[in-house]
Amino acid sequence: MSSSISLAKGLEFDTVIVPDAQTEVYPATLLVRCCLYTAISRVMHKVTVVGQGTITELLAPLATQIQEV
Repeated sequence: MSSSISLAKGLEFDTVIVPDAQTEVYPATLLVRCCLYTAISRVMHKVTVVGQGTITELLAPLATQIQEV
């Protein structure tokens, strides 16, 4: 099942994929931070973050857990 971030609030998913997680798409603003938090906090088992170039600085606290490919 796929869902937008706004529709995911209050739901849980086995796997969450956050596409286009680069700075241009997820700038460091309060609204974007809240949306990204909602997306990532819906996962029960595995979250995959995909982006091209520089990943948003909002994910900096998770930098040690991010695997670049």
